[in-house]
Amino acid sequence: MLLTTISVLTFTLFGALYPLFTWTVRMNQLNRGFHRMTLGLSCIIGGVGVVFVFLIPAIVPANVRIGEVVWLVSLLAVTGYYWNQESIKKWVITIPSIFGVIAFYRILSELISGDIELFMISLLGGFILCGALFSMILGHWYLNVVSLPISMLRSTVKFLILIVALRFIWDMGYIFMGEVPYNGLPVSMTQFLQTFDGFFLLFALFFGTLLPLILGILTLKTIAIKSTQSATGLLYVIVISVVMADLFYKYYLVLVSLPL
Repeated sequence: MLLTTISVLTFTLFGALYPLFTWTVRMNQLNRGFHRMTLGLSCIIGGVGVVFVFLIPAIVPANVRIGEVVWLVSLLAVTGYYWNQESIKKWVITIPSIFGVIAFYRILSELISGDIELFMISLLGGFILCGALFSMILGHWYLNVVSLPISMLRSTVKFLILIVALRFIWDMGYIFMGEVPYNGLPVSMTQFLQTFDGFFLLFALFFGTLLPLILGILTLKTIAIKSTQSATGLLYVIVISVVMADLFYKYYLVLVSLPL
């Protein structure tokens, strides 16, 4: 049940947010294969999330499952429409993302909590995961299309650093001021981190904020010297780091509704 819940939340949020990263680049300078990759990946991963929703029908109400299906159908429709076209309209592919975010909130409310703070920090975590993968795929695109302007990769990496920095600030603030239920009692986050159950949260903090920040800055420096191959290698490491951290974050989200 724990693994299914984590899968539903992760895949649904990824499928909803990933197409939004097309706003960080000039899609008319990328070939048709790139928006196929973007939309196709969202459909596949989002579809897996919908499948997992139907594996827990006793917990998720029928109207929430229908909302998931409506979102996926809208995403598939947009993907099918633009599949053979050379360019896309960003505002059009944003519409399914809005449906997806709403579907995610309803799923989160049923499985964990409808708390807005929890929802917002979950969105931030989803943006970081999507941003890391989008940047890595874009960096890989430079290896095939060398004429692409380096400014696009720079802008996506800058945005990734910005949202990781926001999460770092939030996490540090919550650690020093927040509380978490532990053994039936509210304890401070600093005390919780000293317990065996809280120790693994340190891995999430390191791999989810500190390491991506450092590697992101190094990636920018590498982009400055126009070494896209090295930059892509660093982005691969960032993706692995963020995925590991996201699993830890989702574990504590499901276990104790921790807004980190």
